[in-house]
Amino acid sequence: MNAAGLYDLLVKLAARKEILEWARGKPLDQAWEECERADWMLWLCERMIGNEGWPTRQQIVLVACDCAEIALGAWEKRYPKNPDLCKALEVTRAWAKGKATLEEVRHAAINVRLLVDIPSRDTASHFAKKAVYAATIAADPLSQDAAAEAAHDTVVAKVGGFRVLFFSRKYKKLADMVREKLDYPALTRFQPQSEGGEMAHQSSKGAAPNDVADMIATPIGSSFSSTRFTDVFKGQSMAEGWTLGDALAVWYSLGHFALVVAAWSVYNDQTQVSGILDLCRPRLVKLWNVPPDVLDKLRTVVNETEAAAFASYSRCNKSNDLSLFFSRYVSRILGAPVPFSERDMFEDQLMGIKYLGSDPILCIAVCKLFVGVCVEIKELLG
Repeated sequence: MNAAGLYDLLVKLAARKEILEWARGKPLDQAWEECERADWMLWLCERMIGNEGWPTRQQIVLVACDCAEIALGAWEKRYPKNPDLCKALEVTRAWAKGKATLEEVRHAAINVRLLVDIPSRDTASHFAKKAVYAATIAADPLSQDAAAEAAHDTVVAKVGGFRVLFFSRKYKKLADMVREKLDYPALTRFQPQSEGGEMAHQSSKGAAPNDVADMIATPIGSSFSSTRFTDVFKGQSMAEGWTLGDALAVWYSLGHFALVVAAWSVYNDQTQVSGILDLCRPRLVKLWNVPPDVLDKLRTVVNETEAAAFASYSRCNKSNDLSLFFSRYVSRILGAPVPFSERDMFEDQLMGIKYLGSDPILCIAVCKLFVGVCVEIKELLG
């Protein structure tokens, strides 16, 4: 792939500005060999999952686990008797080798997430936990850029803080490891995985995959826009220190979640769902006109909460379940990080978990908006 082809590919994948600036003028083979940012390399590989000549999710997850294992020393130094992080990596590696189920990995990820939420005494052990969590959720097809996060958090854990001057040396070592463990991406041209027939339902309607992606993204973009957020949450109070950008990131994640739920309910196939998500995500970012800082927050929200939200939403069998689910999502939008758990609201309150925006009318409005968008997307896909 020549320099123009790589740059065009990165633009289509919604690469960050710093990646675009670094890659400008470099063909793919040169960029791959010279890159010293392991997180950028894994980000690209994750975005290209399912395309010919690129590593599989399983291969990427194994490398993410190798990264996170490097960070484990910081955790084990502080907590030598707590094996949860090591067990999570073992289960995740087993999944990548076909010896464990995705449900087992998700269960391990939840255990690690609980540890992440517990304040650490130092930066290194905190980011070691985050690195393991990111490597674990990288196995989930609902995750986005998790392997890249594992590499980044590993570097922070090893450096012991955000001392940027020490970053390049650590990143270089990880980048060399990525090159050693992952085959060179042999793709010669950009071929979104769905264009070759993976989205058969859309093609049967006579629309090209990109046109279908536009049709899907449009209702999500308008229903979960910043303007709609202002209309729905007018007069609501947010948690202290919670900014509008924080709230919008969670609001946009709900729109993305509607896409995920609708796609899985139509296809129930990882390959097809991944193809739809890969085509629609850049369109949603463009429709929402998401600033870079909010986009980073959105990615974090999706990576850290979407798998748990999906499991919680899947357990909803009656209206009360939906009411509780959207009460939690509304609270998260307003800055109260209520976990997506199997507990009811009363049990949460007994544990001291506080909800925000628990007005039933507000929650019902958000629920109706979400369900309406899901129905519309399913009709387009079906």
